[in-house]
Amino acid sequence: MFKRFLSFVLLSAVMLSAASAATWYWTSPYDDVTTYRYQLNSESGRWTYVDGRITSVDLDAPADSVLYVQLSLDGGRTWSPSGKAVYAGGETAVAGGSGVAEVGNDAAATSMPFEKKQAGRPFAFNTGLALGAEIVPESGVTDVNLLCSVNLDFENIASSGDVFGLDILVSGNMYLEPGAGSLLDMFINPQAGLEWYRWDAYRKRYSTDLMLGFDFLLDSTDINIALGGGVAFFKDPSTHPVLFTVQDYSANAYAAASFSMDKYFGSVFHIGLGYKFKYSFAKQDILKNSEMTHDVALRLGLTF
Repeated sequence: MFKRFLSFVLLSAVMLSAASAATWYWTSPYDDVTTYRYQLNSESGRWTYVDGRITSVDLDAPADSVLYVQLSLDGGRTWSPSGKAVYAGGETAVAGGSGVAEVGNDAAATSMPFEKKQAGRPFAFNTGLALGAEIVPESGVTDVNLLCSVNLDFENIASSGDVFGLDILVSGNMYLEPGAGSLLDMFINPQAGLEWYRWDAYRKRYSTDLMLGFDFLLDSTDINIALGGGVAFFKDPSTHPVLFTVQDYSANAYAAASFSMDKYFGSVFHIGLGYKFKYSFAKQDILKNSEMTHDVALRLGLTF
């Protein structure tokens, strides 16, 4: 990704006192830079992020200040090593390529070669929350249940280039099923003790699943297609297919396929939509007593 140089140009204004209003310029050989970030005199503090079309910044800085700049080609998921410019308090300085260029007085600017940090996309943890609904079509009637999911994903356990990554997706899910009637009835015609806001007005079902994801990062948009399965636990055996029992709980296993699309804002926070299809198995007559359901959810997450 970063095989060529990022060059920096330093232009200083008239000295005001101990600090000068200096303008730093930087250039890149890439036409598809999505984001730059910079900070003064440090690479471990708080970065300032700017659009990839921004190529200069005005800062009050004393002599010998150093501006560090990094670029990203994928919306902030990965960053180049830093290039840097040193303000030496002179009139004008220009840098190109690598090394140091001096133009007039004692002004100087330096640039460092950009080398790719690693081949492929970096390994990352992704954790997040999903809120939505489960749609259960059955005998011409469609039931809707509330859904809350928590996920912990292991991203890019294997990758190829800057686009494709292989993920392991782990999620824990809770479904709230209306105790009587439908979810719409609970809002429009609530029964006493079964109002929509009452926790005990819902039956609870819990599940966990493990899936293998095929992930594609296109600029700042992340697309994931996953296959796998899971296990669900619930108390009322008449509500869903039963494969086995565990103490007071009935349980079944299901195969699953999912699709999600997330938009990244920077390199950490993302928001998106997800869909999951589940096929649940029963102990007897698997095909006849099976259940097909659809999860649709809004996703919020952090990647680090």
